[in-house]
Amino acid sequence: MSTLDAATNAAVVVLFAELFVLSLVLLAAVYWAVHGLGRLWPRLRLWLRIANEWTLQAEVLIAAAMRRALWPILFISGLNAGVRETWTTLRRRPLNHG
Repeated sequence: MSTLDAATNAAVVVLFAELFVLSLVLLAAVYWAVHGLGRLWPRLRLWLRIANEWTLQAEVLIAAAMRRALWPILFISGLNAGVRETWTTLRRRPLNHG
């Protein structure tokens, strides 16, 4: 067995040892993250509930503001369309001069 073969075998063993240690570190990090999330989950749930309530309140507020802001525009637009249609209809009618 040559020195190059021995060095290659040693490098492969060291590489696999490094991969094993890195996978253990990653597994430990995932374990600590899940463990920490278990204690954090009730607080996170509370903040998600509060954010959901704020979103629903904002939705109601925006819908009310849009109704109050849009009704005059829609009313005037409908009135304008009605007046134009009436004017067009009256212009097409022949005048009866008795």
